[in-house]
Amino acid sequence: LTVAQAAGFFSDPRYGMSLQKSGTSTATLDVYQALEMLDSRALAGKTATLAFDIGTGANAVTSGHTASIYYQTTGTDVGPTSGTWMLLSAQSFTLVANTSYVNKQFQYSIPSNATQVEVVISFAAAATSTADERYYLTGIQLEAGSVATPFEQRPIGTELALCERFFEKSFDLGTTPATGVLAGRTRIFNMALGAVDA
Repeated sequence: LTVAQAAGFFSDPRYGMSLQKSGTSTATLDVYQALEMLDSRALAGKTATLAFDIGTGANAVTSGHTASIYYQTTGTDVGPTSGTWMLLSAQSFTLVANTSYVNKQFQYSIPSNATQVEVVISFAAAATSTADERYYLTGIQLEAGSVATPFEQRPIGTELALCERFFEKSFDLGTTPATGVLAGRTRIFNMALGAVDA
């Protein structure tokens, strides 16, 4: 499996994810995302809509794909493979090979006792190795309500501030971190943690 950033395939949002199967494995290609507990509890007891844009390569499998919601009733901010995830619903969808992209939407009734929710998008795989058995994903959004709204694109500053709760680095934003390099060291500052000398 090769996962890469897909640029130029989608118009809005501009970037997405490309999944390319390699070899003859028929294992599904799965994309997981566990929501934080606070975001999950906001969906508890409500109808939620999952929407995403998807495109395919020339040799993509056209059937056997699912968009699933799993949930936990005791989990608190665990990862996608930790804890006890229970399947709420797996909804099947089909694709047309070699399409630019289409929008898919699915509705789910989230249990009122759900403490954490997880999205799993699974793609069936062919038994043979093909050159362009590829899937492109972007604009994945799970939200309360029975109608999908346009994909929310927050300003980069807002997105960066939200991400800083989980990640910080000692190099400038556009610089890849490295080891054994003193020139790239800076002072790390995170509002939640305070200043730390790197």
